[in-house]
Amino acid sequence: EMKRAYLSEENQKKYQILKEESRQTGRSLYQLSLQKIMEEPFGVIPIGSFRSADQLLEFIKVGEL
Repeated sequence: EMKRAYLSEENQKKYQILKEESRQTGRSLYQLSLQKIMEEPFGVIPIGSFRSADQLLEFIKVGEL
């Protein structure tokens, strides 16, 4: 049931849009996804978790977009 919700047609369209934007801008899907969340009209503070310094740096770059 959960898998079906995540793989909905609407989410697949959003994924394709992000993939194209990633291709055009060179930004990762992760960065673009966080950016979209932070652009919501209500206050959002993303909380990240990282396994490496590279992942941390990618997260930090979102604040620079």
